[in-house]
Amino acid sequence: MVQVAHGKSKLRDVVRSAVVLGRADRPPPGSRCKLAGWPEARRQRMEALLVQLPANPAEEPALSTRDWAGILWATARCKAKAPRALQDAATKAVHLPSTGVTSSDAARCFWAAATLQWTEEEFLRGARSMAQPLLPQCSEQDLSNMAWACASLGFNPCGWISELVGAYAAKFGNAEEPSSPQAVANVLWSLAKAFEGGFGEQAHDLAAQLETGILCCLPSARPQHVANILWSLAKLGAPLDTEGKLVNSLSTRMNDLLEEAEIQHLATSAWAIARLHGSQQAAAASKDFLRSLADFLRTARVKKRSDSPWSARFEGLFLSHISILCWSYARVMVAERVTRQLLSSAIQQLEPFTSTGAIKAQEHANLLWAYAEAAEKTWAASMQKPFAMLRRLVLLLCDPKLRLTGESASSFAASTKALARLPLGSAEPQARRWMQAASVRQCKRSHGLEELPPQEA
Repeated sequence: MVQVAHGKSKLRDVVRSAVVLGRADRPPPGSRCKLAGWPEARRQRMEALLVQLPANPAEEPALSTRDWAGILWATARCKAKAPRALQDAATKAVHLPSTGVTSSDAARCFWAAATLQWTEEEFLRGARSMAQPLLPQCSEQDLSNMAWACASLGFNPCGWISELVGAYAAKFGNAEEPSSPQAVANVLWSLAKAFEGGFGEQAHDLAAQLETGILCCLPSARPQHVANILWSLAKLGAPLDTEGKLVNSLSTRMNDLLEEAEIQHLATSAWAIARLHGSQQAAAASKDFLRSLADFLRTARVKKRSDSPWSARFEGLFLSHISILCWSYARVMVAERVTRQLLSSAIQQLEPFTSTGAIKAQEHANLLWAYAEAAEKTWAASMQKPFAMLRRLVLLLCDPKLRLTGESASSFAASTKALARLPLGSAEPQARRWMQAASVRQCKRSHGLEELPPQEA
């Protein structure tokens, strides 16, 4: 049994050891621990230190609020399991902050809570009370970390996230020095999450105040930063000029980063651009990015004939990425030749996913909508309708053995409506059979008669 440390010097040693352990990303020199085993070894060492701490900070003044903030930060860094006593002690520490507490201490408390998924209201309210008077002193990282943490935890009393974003915009939104791309992306993402929760009345004004900061940080922004900024602006529904400087600059930057971006970044960016353009067709730099992306996907070279081009180029390719890309191009580039080429290439990517026997109903609906939109608005006027491509689409998506997860009345309606718009030719009988079977499933579901999967003996 580990004894609780007593005395000022011993407690300081525990705090110091915890912080050093939190900073150690690899085993110390001379250690027999291998790099692969270090995360688990570090976690265990941290948990052994945590049980040596006092349960009540009020009874042990040797530890300051800054000490507790450092302990929380180190606990989160080590992915250690925090004992209940630590959570209680940390809650008391933020409600009774000692002199000398700084904005970084408050930011560490919030960051640790989000990383450890602490949702205790009392702790978060105490951390907010501690942080509020310190906002003018906050660094860019402090504000972005607190905004990110609160949005991650869904903690937004009295528009707290808007207050954090407002403080960031006032201090760094128009700064002469370029802002950190990570900080800008975090702040915008937090604002978008708060707006989703119904607390973002000032969201559009705050986003507008960040425009200069966004533009200044783009030269050093990486694909994830650009994708997150675009996603946030689209989620906010910010009234942006889609041919203006901001959207053009974001599209141009993502185009420059095409070769190093992951499929998640590319699909997210395409979706956001389509959302920002609304019902209008893509223009200017947005169109250049989407054209380059389509060519990039379509002309992928593979080492083996059996490899699927997109999955050979990208690790972590999911059907959600394919459906998002198809939806985005059909929405804002439907009349472009490159869209037909992308849709033709996308069908070649579907079989590995449909062969598993189940796909998400929303992905099913998005894919059918994209092909129906192209068929109705572009291919209908063509004498050469892509019947072979559509037949393969129906064979894959209307396979009676294919199960749709998360199927609902809205996804069923979207899929059947899209199928009815497609010129199916010889594939029409299979599409009709699928619609009939789906209709029966929907009817059973609405009456609580949906069949349950068989139980294992």
